[in-house]
Parts: sequence; structure tokens; C-alpha cells
Amino acid sequence: MKSKFTLFTAIAISISAVAYIASNGGIKNKNSAKGKDASHEGMEDDAQERIRWEVSRLADPATGKIPDNIRQLELAFAATLPNDLQVDKSMTSLTMVNRGPWNVGGRTRAFGIDVSNENRLLAGSCSGGMWLSTDGGASWSQTNTFSQLKNATCLVQDKRAMHTNTWYYGSGEAYGASASSGSGAYYLGDGMFKSIDGGSTWQAIASTSGGNPNSFSTGWQLVWNIANDISANDTLNEIYAATYGGISKSLNGGTSWTTVLGGSPSAYFTDVQVTTTGVVYATLSDDGLKKGIWRSDSGTTFTNILPVGFPTAYNRIVIGINPNNENEVYFLANTPGFGKETFNYLGTPEWNSLWKYTYVSGTGAGAGGTWQDLSLNLPNTGGQFDRWQVQGSYDMVVKVKPGSSNDVFIGGTNLYRSTSGFSDSTSTTFIGGYEQFSSLPVINSYPNHHPDQHCLEFLPSNPDVMFSTNDGGIFKTNDNTAGAVVWQSKNNGYLSTMFYTVAIDHATPGNNVIIAGAQDNGSWFTNSAVPTSPWVQPRSGDGSYCAIADGRTNYYFSIQNGKMMKSTLDAAGAMTGFARIDPIGLKNPEFINPYTLDPNNNNYMYLAGGKYLWRNNDLSGIPLVGNWDSIATNWVQFVDSVPTVNSIITAVTACKTPLNRVYYGTDKQKVYRVDNANVGTPTPVNITSTTPGVVFPSGYVSLSAGQVFYMYQMGLFIYWLQAQDCMQPIH
Repeated sequence: MKSKFTLFTAIAISISAVAYIASNGGIKNKNSAKGKDASHEGMEDDAQERIRWEVSRLADPATGKIPDNIRQLELAFAATLPNDLQVDKSMTSLTMVNRGPWNVGGRTRAFGIDVSNENRLLAGSCSGGMWLSTDGGASWSQTNTFSQLKNATCLVQDKRAMHTNTWYYGSGEAYGASASSGSGAYYLGDGMFKSIDGGSTWQAIASTSGGNPNSFSTGWQLVWNIANDISANDTLNEIYAATYGGISKSLNGGTSWTTVLGGSPSAYFTDVQVTTTGVVYATLSDDGLKKGIWRSDSGTTFTNILPVGFPTAYNRIVIGINPNNENEVYFLANTPGFGKETFNYLGTPEWNSLWKYTYVSGTGAGAGGTWQDLSLNLPNTGGQFDRWQVQGSYDMVVKVKPGSSNDVFIGGTNLYRSTSGFSDSTSTTFIGGYEQFSSLPVINSYPNHHPDQHCLEFLPSNPDVMFSTNDGGIFKTNDNTAGAVVWQSKNNGYLSTMFYTVAIDHATPGNNVIIAGAQDNGSWFTNSAVPTSPWVQPRSGDGSYCAIADGRTNYYFSIQNGKMMKSTLDAAGAMTGFARIDPIGLKNPEFINPYTLDPNNNNYMYLAGGKYLWRNNDLSGIPLVGNWDSIATNWVQFVDSVPTVNSIITAVTACKTPLNRVYYGTDKQKVYRVDNANVGTPTPVNITSTTPGVVFPSGYVSLSAGQVFYMYQMGLFIYWLQAQDCMQPIH
């Protein structure tokens, strides 16, 4: 491979340790890109901004990249820390109880229904590994070990008689993760995993694992899809894998592999599917040596069947074989500048195309196959959020319904059903994703469903029953033919939600209320210590920072780019009043933008805003009038708070003692203290350490209540913020 990734794990030590794992690299980028059920302002998740934010937190400012070998350096540094750095040794006797959310799922790219027992469902989370349900989705259990908690991206069962206990899943998400971009951080996988007990336990396939955990060293670290040949006799266990760079084949269940399509330059996007008779279809994006759409009767010799008229520019192409007539295959493609043009909520155009191929004879190329360009029949109706989009190749799926060749389903941000095989544009129904015709400021999901589609599976005994997985987890319909498809959430104990922040009521010991901001899943509330108690969502959008005023008198939520809300909730978490409160004139906020309440007077708030610190002098003076626009009420902007050129505030906290002291840090190493921050706009004091041996590295500052920590190339640097003074190093 000509490019590489690096892996970084940063650990912030507070009262407890929190692990944050990411990876980085310079691998080529294919147009990196990338709802909710609440009546509050929200907007479609913006993966590009999220990518930039996360990379900025982890990268070396001098290079813009996360340095190689950061994990080994971090571990070496951690080994030097004295044992007395345990902040509270009584923590070792605590028992941790999972608080959920029991009913909220996370991003899910892998899903399967066991053909030998339809109550057994397998699901792969982008952040929490593999899960198994034995009761049709009524409950879930995690099935892989901590060391196997890779981001599952694809899943397949060996459906041959006497082989159905065998499953395979692939790991490594190359597109759309919170940290993926051409110069950003990727959550690398470690090849493929295999189960021989129906998905109850998993073992790494040695021939695909062992990639350098800190850098991109093998295409097996990014697996797009896997498929198996169930036409093979019992002496062969034939598997195909679509990875970064090409298509590989194994005849022995993954013990060894042969590359059947690949070479340099490497294709970024790949896909593979196999018919029940052993015909293999594969796609590779236009940047690969073996670019195009390929067909093979043998799985060894492939013919490029790309039709005349197919665009020269294409990213991801996903495959949908018609199970009723496997000579018919659909190809859904992201094709910049060609096909159907649609626009996202920002007015940014995207081009996609849909093709139907029918095999006739021979190798399937030329006159051996016929092609229909169905692109103009892709959906083009809707409002700001319910138009046809795949977010640059992030969310793409095409499936033909068993028993009904004309019923074709496609998924991007939203989900659609055509009853004419997309041979026209009038037989298409919107059946999931965002609520139809939703628009700012109120963005809802389709009832009991979620945007960003990844998988569709039909119940083998009744294809009217269909499962859909997306960025909100797992959903089921009992009738996919209905005019208005009805969905049920199957996220019961599927603990895969990704949270940015969490808040509690600090003034009420033992109170059970928790609120938390979730990536692409809004902000959530619980008031129960029972792990299976459902959480409720008072705030939509991309969940960000949140806070609870003492005594739960007010709640504060934010979404991406610093949009903030003050609200009141009833005892069950339902919103009883709200107002948008971010200040007019807020510039260059972080994608996940920090703020803090003054712990001594919760009517004061301190907010990061690019180069400026902001203060609200009286949050109680902001009426809950349901406004959707930024306000000026009681906001004060400090003078230029960050003298360093091209630097911004990345963290802010206010002290309990002494009163009215605020600390904030920047993305360029600096840490500042402001005394008497509650009055006027006092000048900050630069307290960045220059003491020999404890010089702060030139990194991004993350600050939480009572502490500052750095993440940088020499390991994890942690500096403790003392209550009575500024900074005292613990290293």
C-alpha cells in the first residue's frame, strides 16, 4: 500500500479512566462525507465537520497528522507513572452498573438472520463489536471479547446444510466514521472473524489479522464486504472479501487467500456478491487498477462488464442480486456528475445512478449482457432532508425482494421501495429515514425509524417481514408492502450508542437523572437506575455538550457547531419549555463546542467561541419562549482571548474554589486563567507551563471539570488542575 494510517489511544484520567481510541493516516480519500424523533431544532449530521473536529483533537499541529507509534509511546509513558497517581483508591472497590440507554441503538453496518432459526439475529455495531439476539430482537447480548471489539462492517452466514453454524464478519470502517478522512483518523479493523457456534463466540482469522495496530499496513484493516459461495461442495469453504484495494478469495474458510482482483493503484471502494450458483460479481472504484464492474463464473477469471455509457467517474458501487432471477443484478452507484442530481439541506449537489444488468450468455460482456440505465427514476421529491442522498458513498444499499422481482428497495440517507423495479419514477414510495418533508427548524425521523441506511434483510419464511439497520440501530417491519410502512425498534439492550458528553445534577447526591449527547442520535434523558429502563430524547440533532443546573431547575443541550438550548423538563424527561440561547455573533465554534456553568452560580455560563470567550451574565433572564434563533440577551464577548494566530478555544471550565475563576485551553498548546471572570472582560493570564521537564507539548488542550490533559506524539500528557492554584503537573 502506498499510504498508511496510524493508531492512537488517549486516556484521560479523572475520577475514573476513560479510553479514547482512534487512528490516523494519509490514505487517499474518496470524497469523504457524511432526525431524529424530537420537536426541536436539529439538522442532518455533518460528517466532514465532525471529521475535522476529531482530527484536530488528535493530530500533531505541525503536520496535521497523528504521529506513528503513538500507542506504544503512550503505553511506555504510562508505565512510568507512579502508583500514587490514583486519584481515589477507593474506586477499586466500586461496582459499576450499566445505565443504558437500553432502547437506543448506534450505527450498524452488519446484520444477518440465521436461516436455521429465524429468532436468532446477529448485528455488528460500528463501535461495539458483534451482538446476538435469540428472541427475534427482544433482547441482545454482546458476543465477542474486549480484544475483538472491532467496528463490524459486514457479515455473512454459510447457508449450506450442516454448515449454518458458521458465520464471518469483517472489520474496519473506511468511510463515514467519526474520524475518517484523507488526512484524518480511521478506526482500523483487524481483518475477519469467524464463528462456528452460530455467532455465540468469535475467533480472529489469522491470515487476515496482525496488521500494524498503529498504521495502515494491509487492506484487511478495512473490509467493505464479504460473501460466500454456497454452491461449492462440502469439501470447499469458499469465501470472497472486498477490502481496501481489491477482492480476495479463500477456498478453505479463510486459512489462506488469493487476490483475484486488485493491484496498484488500489481501489478505495469495493464490493462483492455471489449467486447461489457460484457466479461472482464485484465492483472497484475508478481509482483502482482493476476499476469497474466484474463478473466471473469461476471466481478466478473475471471479465469487466462495465457498459458503454457508464460514467468515467464513480466512487462506491453496491450490488443487489435478484434472488428470483439471479441473471438480473442491480448496481447502485455514486457517480459524480452523472445520473440523478439531488441536493442536500445545504443545497450541495450529489449525483447517483442506478443500473440493471441482465446476463445473456458467455462471459456476460458486450452482447453477453444487457444494461438498463434507471438513474433518472431515482427519487427526486421531498423537502430539505428527505431527498435521495447517499452522502458521498456513506449509506448505500440495494435489495430485491424474494418472491417479487419488481419490488426493489434502495437506501441512502432515506429508504425507498419501488414496485416497478425502478423502471419508472411513479411507483416509488418513501418508507423510512427522516420524516417526509421535514425541514428546519423541526427535524423528525420517520416514525420508529432512523436516517442513514446500511442493511436490509428479509425474513426467509416471509419476505414481507424486513429488518432495516442504520445509524440508529435495528428496526423491523411486519409488512414492507404497506402504503405507509410501520416500523418497530429492535434496539432492546443493543448497547451501541456513541456518546460525546454526559451530565448529572451535582447538587443532589444520589439523584438518578442523567443526560447525554450522542453522535448523530440527539440528546437523551433517564431518571431511573434500572439498566433496562428506556431513555427519552428531549433534544434532536447531533448530540453535543449538555449540562444540568443544580436541582434540575434547567437543562442545557447543544448540537453541532455551538447551537445551544435552555429548557425545562418534567420528571419523565419531556420538554416543557425551551429557548435557543447561543449568542448572536458566535464565530468559528468547534463542531462539538464546549461550555460550562459556573458551579457556584448556575446563572453564569462560559462558552468557547473561536478566538473568543463568552459569558452569559444571567441565564435566568432568558425566557423560554420557543425561539429558534440566536439571541443577544445577557451575553458578553471577551476581547481577543487567544493571542496566538489561527488558534481557537477548545476547552473551558469554571472553578468551585476560588470563586469566579475560569480556565480555558486552545488547539495550539496554550492554557489561560481568568480571575474575576464574572465581571467585565478581565485580561487572561497565560499559565502554560515553561518549567523544564513539564513544558507543555504543542498539542490540543482538552479540559474537563478540575483537570487538563494533552494528547500528543510523546504519549499522553496529563496535568492536574488544583483547586487553589493554576497547574501542577502529575508528570
